[in-house]
Order: sequence, then C-alpha cells, then structure tokens
Amino acid sequence: MSRRMPRQVSRFLAPLSLTHKLAAYRRGWALTWPARKAQLQEFWQARQREQRPWRILEIHDLSMGLAKRLDVLVLVPEGLSRGEIAPMLAEATAHVREKRHRTAETPGFKRRYRKRMAKRRTAYVWLQAFTKEKRPSDLWSNRDAPFFVCRTEWFDPAYAAHGLQPILGLPERVEGTDITVEWSPRYP
Repeated sequence: MSRRMPRQVSRFLAPLSLTHKLAAYRRGWALTWPARKAQLQEFWQARQREQRPWRILEIHDLSMGLAKRLDVLVLVPEGLSRGEIAPMLAEATAHVREKRHRTAETPGFKRRYRKRMAKRRTAYVWLQAFTKEKRPSDLWSNRDAPFFVCRTEWFDPAYAAHGLQPILGLPERVEGTDITVEWSPRYP
C-alpha cells in the first residue's frame, strides 16, 4: 500500500510551500542520520585498524595554566617486542600532538577558553600503553599488571623557556625521538 494521499483527498488541500517541503526532508534526514552516522564510524574505525595496529582508548585533558597536558590510554597488539612497539608509541604521540583536543565542559570555563586551549600547542603528552582493554578503573600504570606495557612522556622543549620541564623523568628514550619511556619489567 502506498503512503501517498489519495488523489481525491489531495486535490482539496493547498500545495505545500517550499519551506514545508524542506522541513519534511529535514525531519526524514534527522530520523535516518543516527544509523548512517554509526555505519560511517564503523567504516572509518575498520579502515584505521587496517592502517595502524594501535588504538587510542581515551584522551584526558589535564591542562592547567600555561601548559596543555594530555594523558592518553593506548591499546597495542599483544606479543610484540619492545622494538616493534617503540615506533607505535612515537606514531601515537605524534597523532595526539597534532590533534586539536578541547577541554571538557567544566562549570566556570567558558566556551571561548576551551576554544583557545584547543588551539594551543601541546606541552606534555603522557601515554600509557596496554595490551588488553579493561575497565577504566583498571587502566593505570601498574608495573606488575600483565597487560601493562609501558608509559611514556613527551615534552615540548619550547616551553622550557617558560620555566617548565619534564615531570615524570623516565629512564629510557624511544630510539630516534625525544620521547622518554619506562617499560614494564614483566613485558619482554
């Protein structure tokens, strides 16, 4: 059965204006958009998994004052050596540094402030790498956890002129970068 109005009834009604027609199309699009958006997200996530083996789980903005500070949870594949994971850490750090991440909605901070902070250069990027996705309360730098791989710190040297310095002071460096790293002793 057709959804169209029978001809006998429609001839008595005034034709719809362009505004009414556009509103009807918008309502129809609004009803179908969530499903289309989910399909697009699924497609892009699958494509990104093909291109890069690591995945960002969460980005926490810990910015305060002068410096923009991002704490990132990263998921890497299991069974890789430190030499295979190190380029992934450098790639994830570069990806987060280039991304414009806004601070969360906080009472007292205006939208203008959040936009300004999004445009600022990142001063610190802290990565915590894991092999398994767990509950957010379980994902923290526990050196004895079997699923914890390492934590890293990247510091922008341009902020050294303002009196800032690296906070964590991690012992090793990722080869060929200025990223410091502390590996889990349980991870090979």
